[in-house]
This record gives sequence, C-alpha cells and structure tokens, in this order.
Amino acid sequence: MSSPKYKLTTAGKLVCVLLVIGICVAGFYVVSPWIPSLDIAKWIGSDPQDPTTKEPDNESPTLTTPDGIEGPVEDSDAVSTVDNSWTFDPAKPSDILSVYFEPESSALTRDSKYQLDKFIEQYVNTERYKIVLEANCATKIQNPSEADKAANLALANERGISVAEYVTKRGLSVLEIKSLGSENPVNDNSSFNKRVSNRRVDMKIFIQE
Repeated sequence: MSSPKYKLTTAGKLVCVLLVIGICVAGFYVVSPWIPSLDIAKWIGSDPQDPTTKEPDNESPTLTTPDGIEGPVEDSDAVSTVDNSWTFDPAKPSDILSVYFEPESSALTRDSKYQLDKFIEQYVNTERYKIVLEANCATKIQNPSEADKAANLALANERGISVAEYVTKRGLSVLEIKSLGSENPVNDNSSFNKRVSNRRVDMKIFIQE
C-alpha cells in the first residue's frame, strides 16, 4: 500500500515563502552586530527622528557692503569689492547714473532697473572703484517745516537703500548712501515736470586710474 501524497495549496505555499523570508530577515539582524562591514543604516536609511540628520543648506551666499546691507549674490560670476586704500575727489566722479522715482515712492521702476542693469554690466568687473549714492526727493512746500524736512530725508534714504540693495545683489558694492532730502534740487519744484528730476538717486562711481 503506497503512502498518501500531500499537495500544498497556493495559500500554503505563500505562507511558507513568507515564513522563510521572516527567518532570513531575523537572522540578518541577529548576526549583523558581529559583522562590522554591515551597516544597516545604509540599507534602511537614516532615522527621521535622528537629531543629527541635517537638511541640505539651500541658502544663497550673501555679500555684505560697507554700509551693512546684505543680500544674495546673483546675476554675476564676478563680484567686485571696494578698495579703501585710495582716496578720490567727490567732485570728480568717473560716471554718474541718475535713477528716478514715482511721487512718494522708493520702489524702483522698470525703466530704473533697466538703466541699473546696464550700469552694473559696464562696471561689475572693475577692480578698484567706489560708489556713492546721493538720494533726493522733491517737495511742493516752499517753506517746509522740520517735520517735512525729516520726512523728506527719510524718503530719500529709502530710495538710496532700494538702489543699494539692487546693485549689491548683482555684484557691485556701495560705499556710502547720502540722504539729501529736498535740499539738493536740480530744478525748482514749481511744476510736476520739474519735480520729476528731483525725485532721484545719483549713483556716482569713482574708478582709480
């Protein structure tokens, strides 16, 4: 009389496979501490709760100008620096760019950004230079009070900072911002068209020959 034959069902085969896999995994974890070349962390990844795991640093490098303005360096491979080892004549700039603003605003216009970009492109690779910003504003008041003068100085300073931040982020360094308020007009303030030329920042660059 022959012995009976037993056949595993599909479910039984699956259970056997899972059992074998479980035994292999358990054996791996038991043996690995005694095998230095096995680094389980490389197999399973780092623990998300591990405080030593650091996120990648995606911050842009920053450039600090002599007046303390910081910003990411972009749009330029070469960043020029200000060399303070030489002096210059404030009355004889190598070049001047006047940047104009809307009334009561310190925001750069599209046209102003275009002019600044051309200026930056021209001088960004200059090695020995200094840039001074003279910031101005217009006024409708013939005899401004002390409060009016203070407000004009504040607005002019904001305009200077806007220009300094823009050029600094693109590779030029600003030595100084001079806020002149409404004390240095190029035209009288008697009409709208004349006040346009007073709402400006004069960017003066001095280049050592």
